[in-house]
Amino acid sequence: MKITVLLTLIGGLALCAQADSSFRLDMNGDAGMTVSAESAGIRLKPQGWKKADLRKGCLYGETKLPADRNTTLKVLFRTDRKGTVIFEFAGSWSDDQEKRSKTALFEVQVNGKSVPEGGFTRVKTDAKKGIKLPQGFVCRGAPVYAPADGDGKSASVLVDHDNRLILYFKAEAETDYVMTILCRGTAE
Repeated sequence: MKITVLLTLIGGLALCAQADSSFRLDMNGDAGMTVSAESAGIRLKPQGWKKADLRKGCLYGETKLPADRNTTLKVLFRTDRKGTVIFEFAGSWSDDQEKRSKTALFEVQVNGKSVPEGGFTRVKTDAKKGIKLPQGFVCRGAPVYAPADGDGKSASVLVDHDNRLILYFKAEAETDYVMTILCRGTAE
């Protein structure tokens, strides 16, 4: 009996260590812009907490990510007019700050090209916060940059709900874009 209980506890701990985390993507278009998007991997919907006239340009979505392998997410999007779409890469919300999911981002591409340095190989230091970020990105909070280690591990940025990596993307009117995000959940 004691052995059965012990094995059950060990199995439960192993499952906890492999627990999925959640990735969140927020898309915010310029004022008055309509942003339409679809994804097989992320269910995107209007940001209901914003005023009704802003919702047509502001979408968000979440998806579960396994911690034991990389996941490639694709988002097809377009805008009704030329302008900027702000992409915020984050983890999911929880009232308990310790339960907010963390996600490791490895690459961001649009139409097959890294944007603007989506492979995270060139970095800059944020002068105000003193943290490293991939060139072309800004942040909210303090996402954690991890350089490539030379043993096949790619450079990455660890994000969560409060520590986001942000990309300002210049979109042309009525142009189709495919954003590809290479990421992985964390067991933290």
